Amino acid sequence: MAAPRKKKLDYFPLDSDFFSDKKIKVVLARYGADGVTLYLYIICEIYKNSYYIKVDEDFYYIASQDLNMSSDKVKQVLKFLLKRSLFDDKLFQSDAVLTSTGIQKRYQDAVSGRAKKNSIVIEKYWLLKQEDTQPYLKVTLFNDYSEKNNSNSGKNSSNSGEISTKKKKEEKKREEERRKEEKPGSGLSDVFRLFEHCGFSITGYAAEELPALVEEYSAGWVMEAIRRSADRGRKSMGYIKGILGSWKTAGAMDGAKPEKAARPGWDDL
Repeated sequence: MAAPRKKKLDYFPLDSDFFSDKKIKVVLARYGADGVTLYLYIICEIYKNSYYIKVDEDFYYIASQDLNMSSDKVKQVLKFLLKRSLFDDKLFQSDAVLTSTGIQKRYQDAVSGRAKKNSIVIEKYWLLKQEDTQPYLKVTLFNDYSEKNNSNSGKNSSNSGEISTKKKKEEKKREEERRKEEKPGSGLSDVFRLFEHCGFSITGYAAEELPALVEEYSAGWVMEAIRRSADRGRKSMGYIKGILGSWKTAGAMDGAKPEKAARPGWDDL
């Protein structure tokens, strides 16, 4: 009897610009070393298995013990990692499975040597599209989908428009849910992006204050205040909050769009 084909990884690559990734910077700003430690811990657990792991209640206790972190803290940080798309939230909500397209891309690259000699069968929880999956990985989901399409080709042709419309509605719903999760305030990711682009540091304080400012003033006004602070060389949260407070007191925000705050006359506020 042939030995089962090895699916786990003994080691995996870590990009040299790992800490330059914006998502990692936000995790560091929000949870410090605990956030990144848990993320790397989960990555190791995934690759020790293959390309995913299933999470149960024991996972939180074990991670808590291994990392000297409370189980509540583990749950809190994991929720944040899912919210920031470091793992696939949809799959976690439906099957309590942790993985991502990035994890699976690195996995298929790492197993290429042995899989080209003996194909590895992928049975479930595969997120990569067929065109992005290497031929040495035999994904049964693709075969099932192909066989279903062949047997129902006649039916599919008449229902293609309906399926396409349904898919668009589902994608729109997912996008709306993602934006709701990103609240308080819409455009929060744009605010963080501009904040960093203008040379501000995403500290723990900034990570807490920016969402609150967006909720109170809107993303557009906060972004305008960030630009104004950067232009004046005053790169501090206190100065940004001062500008927003001044605009609000002077009535600059009443029925006006954010860009109007940039007109001559508002600079003295």
